[in-house]
Amino acid sequence: MPDTVDLFITTNVNQHPLEKKYPLLLTTGELKHKLELVVGAAAADIQLELFDAQGKSSGAMTNPAASLQEYGISNGYRVHATDLTGQNATLETGDASYTLSDDAYAQRTDSVRAFKQRMLAEKLEGNAKTHEETPVDFSVGDRCEVRLPGNMPRRGNVAFIGAVEFAPGTWVGIKYDDAVGKNNGSVQGVKYFTCADNHGGFVRPDAVKVGVFPQQSGEIEEF
Repeated sequence: MPDTVDLFITTNVNQHPLEKKYPLLLTTGELKHKLELVVGAAAADIQLELFDAQGKSSGAMTNPAASLQEYGISNGYRVHATDLTGQNATLETGDASYTLSDDAYAQRTDSVRAFKQRMLAEKLEGNAKTHEETPVDFSVGDRCEVRLPGNMPRRGNVAFIGAVEFAPGTWVGIKYDDAVGKNNGSVQGVKYFTCADNHGGFVRPDAVKVGVFPQQSGEIEEF
């Protein structure tokens, strides 16, 4: 039995169906949260109605703990999401009776655009907190061991510390003892340090442990 289902999503904001794939064990409450940016409303203000593959309504999905599987949903079913506040229905459907200039619309705090901007700002703030800078207390040339979740420790030397073009924040370039890296010190055409192919890698400072780490048996020393 498949563990995902292809659903069509419509809303009172946009009647054009979106086709999405969801886990069958996803609950109605979790689905509402996933549709917040689509509807332009908070999950608590969203009502869901289920339609089968023939377009017949199966009624409202009122149990937030019930999974898609428990509702008997299969491929081709449609979920219609409604913003119960009604604030976004005419603003985004192009209703001629309620037309705003772009400047006036931008000033509103109850529009879909404003809601999406708030959600994006919250996401960016969360990402920033996740990647708060770790103080760097080591230097280029230091012997180190890189410890990443799900990977065996890898030894080498610090070859670079600083800002890069491929991602924000401070990164540490490592020249590994063995061919366990992903590059030669260059990423996307920018060279940060020099080493043999597959001997270079970049990690966050908190993944680097500096100390006396002799080369392990079987490793090949570089010159």
